[in-house]
Amino acid sequence: MLPTEHQPSQALPELHPVTTTDVHDRPPGGARDLPAVIGATHRAVLSDLAGATAESGYLAIARLSGHLAAMRRSVCSPLRKRPGSPQDLIARCCTQGRAAEWSLWLLQGRIAGDMLASSVSLDSVYALLGQQLTDYTAGERALLAWIEGELPAADRERLAAGYRRCLTHGPTRPHPRGPRTGSGFRMAFAFHSFWDRVMDGADGRPRLAPPTAWLPGGPP
Repeated sequence: MLPTEHQPSQALPELHPVTTTDVHDRPPGGARDLPAVIGATHRAVLSDLAGATAESGYLAIARLSGHLAAMRRSVCSPLRKRPGSPQDLIARCCTQGRAAEWSLWLLQGRIAGDMLASSVSLDSVYALLGQQLTDYTAGERALLAWIEGELPAADRERLAAGYRRCLTHGPTRPHPRGPRTGSGFRMAFAFHSFWDRVMDGADGRPRLAPPTAWLPGGPP
């Protein structure tokens, strides 16, 4: 369990919230603006990570696991098939996202009292997760900059809508061993989305509020 009396000596994981102004000099466009909805998720994760309880830890894990899976399913997968898309940035986001999932898996084990994770100190997990999230969000911002600069508005809105749908129905736990491409990934995404919620209920984990509670308003 994440003891409330324990405050990690390392800083909280660095997750720089993405905003539209990071990649385009205009105000956020609400539900249809991909950087705006992703930035809202980042800020919600930071709020969870600021807590020092098992509940806040589980919420951060669920929200960040859902975000990483939604990015792969709704943003990276479609862009892989698009001619001229930055394959190096897509691969970077997926690789660094998987690395962050391993740290989330360790954090989950530490909170749950898993013997496999007990040999790793909580400070070490926070420090590793912080570095991995810093690296990941740098790549994510670069990919979003390309999307904002190169894709037409209709395509950007489709990506934002897909991200919101995947975040609503996606996994709530990290799955670093799962497939990342093709039909295997799509099947794993659907199965994990269902089974994670079953296990969350069985384990008594706190349930996330619907994404509409923290994402910009507007149609999904």
